[in-house]
Amino acid sequence: MALVPAGGAAAALAPLPVEALRCAPATAVALKRLGLKRVGALIGAPRAPLARRFGLDLVQRLDQALGDRPEPLAALAEPARYGAGRGFLDPILHQEAVVAAARALMARIAPALEADGLGARLLRLTLHRVDGVMRALDLALSRPSRCPDAFAALLRLRLDRLGSGLDAGFGFESLSLDVVAAERMPDRQADLGAASPVQDIADLADRLRQRLGRPLIRLTPRASHLPERADRIAPWSPHAPEMADWTPPALPALPARPLVLLTRSEPAEDVLALVPEGPPRRFRWRARRYLVAHAEGPERIGPEWWRTDPADMPERDYYVVECETGHRLWLYRSGPHAPGQPAAWFVHGLFA
Repeated sequence: MALVPAGGAAAALAPLPVEALRCAPATAVALKRLGLKRVGALIGAPRAPLARRFGLDLVQRLDQALGDRPEPLAALAEPARYGAGRGFLDPILHQEAVVAAARALMARIAPALEADGLGARLLRLTLHRVDGVMRALDLALSRPSRCPDAFAALLRLRLDRLGSGLDAGFGFESLSLDVVAAERMPDRQADLGAASPVQDIADLADRLRQRLGRPLIRLTPRASHLPERADRIAPWSPHAPEMADWTPPALPALPARPLVLLTRSEPAEDVLALVPEGPPRRFRWRARRYLVAHAEGPERIGPEWWRTDPADMPERDYYVVECETGHRLWLYRSGPHAPGQPAAWFVHGLFA
């Protein structure tokens, strides 16, 4: 393979035939009839006449060859090591027929996986319609598995969610099932005793994922007293510490926390407090005025001491307020009260 130096693309492409641009065959024939047999004859030609005579596809291909226009390329996937396929004399249309055929394919793949001590983590079912349209369905598993019945149950849930979205048309003439990702699967004796709690939870997570159509997430704790930094969202995994037999240490009881924590605290305006360091008695939030009937607090939450500049995050005094309308909100005052300056109040959460 020859490497073309920077700025030398035009010189390298000039002696090549016009077919090297991967244009339509009819376009290449029309170019040759006009005597434009080499790419070099097109490089210096004005783009507008070429587009009017031969279409925008020729101009786009020429710009891509010269590097003046991006051309995203899809990498070729490696052939699956474990897979099976099946064709049908009479195309299949119904969901149960698709599930039954896919289960039979998984049963053919399972012995090869078992021989290598592996289990499937990601499976791809490809359905080929009689009109040439192809549909691919990916099924991700929380734990390695090679059970045909479990795979068929998940596929049935996936097809139930799709409903008419599968669009069988005049039927599927062939199916193929490939193991896209596999992991080591330890041997276990499944005939005696029940499945482990971790396996039961993993099976439930797989069913929920196919039913909801999106991956599951979980909250993991972080070292911070600030509510918006106390945890983070991470992909759910059966191998997470939450799934193990772990007993959390005893912690002191914390005050009540809101059912809904706002992504970002929102400012409360026109706040009136009878005492400068006391709870609010009236405030306006989201263009609505609230009168406080009862308040609990304060609960002081300070910034992380290990941050380089804790002054950027002043202390907060949180209050649980119950309004005359029945709303229960979580408000806080940012920083200590300063004489002559209005305090900054924020709404951070909502109780049930």
